[in-house]
Amino acid sequence: MAGCGCDDNTCGTEYSSLPTLTGCPADTEKFLVSGATGGEGVGKYGLRSWEDLIACISAQVGSPTWYKLVFKVGDVGSPIVAGDTGLVITVANPIEDSELVFLDNSPLTPEQDDRVSYTTVYSATELTINFNQAVSDGQLYYIKYQA
Repeated sequence: MAGCGCDDNTCGTEYSSLPTLTGCPADTEKFLVSGATGGEGVGKYGLRSWEDLIACISAQVGSPTWYKLVFKVGDVGSPIVAGDTGLVITVANPIEDSELVFLDNSPLTPEQDDRVSYTTVYSATELTINFNQAVSDGQLYYIKYQA
């Protein structure tokens, strides 16, 4: 195949006979791209480096954002009231295990039975924190999470 950029006769290798690679690519690997802007030949073929692909994907996805929620149970605007055991936070694509929960300036540990603790349920649109004990008026909560 003329103009494919190959140094040997492997340009004629059938796509279906190529091995399926698994695992993460090495930094030095190249990817064959079709329909590429600036590509050559009928299929507009070109090569892209793994480093370039990572940079492009990272730019599209962006970095996660930290959010915080601070409230005192019983105050106006508190998202939960005394007696509640669950707090639903509406946020797109929360990052699992990113939440930090503090009660009256002390960190809470998930799933601990001997004191106030919590479990978290994630969905594409919200993060739900379920406390193992009902909340009480006057408790100060500080919650930080990523999405």
